[in-house]
Amino acid sequence: MSFQSKLRRVIGESNFHFVGQKVKSLLRNIEDIKNLLQTLLNRSSVQFFVQFKTLRAGDGSDGMFSIFKHCDEETHQIINQIFDLAKQRIYRLVQRSEEAKAYMTTARTAHEQATAKSFCSLELEYGRPYNAAQVKWSWWRDKVFERTLNLPLFELEYDLQINYEQMPKFAKIVSILNDLELKFMGTEVYRDIYEPISIKKLKTVEAKKSKDKEPPRDPEERRAFNKNVLIACRTYKQYIDILKFLYQFYFKKDNGLGFYDDRFRLHLASNREYTKRTNCLDINNNALSGKTPPKIAMTQSMVEQHLLHKLYVLLEQKY
Repeated sequence: MSFQSKLRRVIGESNFHFVGQKVKSLLRNIEDIKNLLQTLLNRSSVQFFVQFKTLRAGDGSDGMFSIFKHCDEETHQIINQIFDLAKQRIYRLVQRSEEAKAYMTTARTAHEQATAKSFCSLELEYGRPYNAAQVKWSWWRDKVFERTLNLPLFELEYDLQINYEQMPKFAKIVSILNDLELKFMGTEVYRDIYEPISIKKLKTVEAKKSKDKEPPRDPEERRAFNKNVLIACRTYKQYIDILKFLYQFYFKKDNGLGFYDDRFRLHLASNREYTKRTNCLDINNNALSGKTPPKIAMTQSMVEQHLLHKLYVLLEQKY
């Protein structure tokens, strides 16, 4: 039973309608914080970051007295600290070393340019934009270059490092599945049926039969695919999260990073985040008189939004 339901019981259903908006807003804040704690324990770092960011902007509670927007200075500092920690569970904006900056500015040969790429975390992880992604990124960078000062210097100074924090429950599921696999490998069923049929042989047989458009006939080969594990899920969302994560972990062999990438891509692709990036960098500012607006000084937060857009372009290219 929620705190709001208990309060309704204490003061009575008829009297609850006379409670002020400030009290109702605080009750909604209590429910929001409870949901936030559930997300912290049961969902990914990206989902927690998105939910907390929505509450911090004041969109989670429809009341005008939300503590996430209207609070004392100490509470405001705590909220900002939690937001920074939630952001660090996904990415960090770091400064490059003097050695890295010197190497990136003096790279001339193809080998030196390839080595300089290792100092750029985004390109090292996701590659460089090409084709349609290159057109999108070039358009964005040209717009930012027109509106800001010293963009190349800030791009050389800062780097965006992606470091998703693994969800505790996902790590536990993987550990349990690996333990089950080891125990299964010690059984007679595995030695008699599964061990003689290697994964490589199965793939070769299936590839050959798929070309012939014939289903596999050997029942032993069919049994080798039926290594199923039943995982009880509390909600449908949790089922979808586990399914996508295990697919990325075992089939894509990326330790589940694709699951977090896809979640973060959807967040960056939202209209709210795109508008925030364009407003922060002021690339939509068109002078009514027809004159070119003055350039604005680049800041650390603007560099962060600039590099986040580059990450968004690279994630769109990947998926």
